[in-house]
Amino acid sequence: MINNNNKYTYSMDGTPDPDEASASPFSETLAFSEEQMTKILPVSKRTLFDLRQRGEIPFVRLGVKILYPADEVRCWIKGLPRGDR
Repeated sequence: MINNNNKYTYSMDGTPDPDEASASPFSETLAFSEEQMTKILPVSKRTLFDLRQRGEIPFVRLGVKILYPADEVRCWIKGLPRGDR
């Protein structure tokens, strides 16, 4: 664990310690990674790439990392047509 002289502790991968996560002001997910999106939708990374290329899914690029803003993704999912039930 890493403590950067603040009140939150972090694991070696930079994520908040699970015991501290509920106290963090960022405990709500702000953006999803590609890995998370492949589980949420569920689709392949190639399908995510195609959706991005066609401008069909909201995303941001931070350097080489691609993130999907959580609020925008939730709205996008709600707007998708529903299949027959």
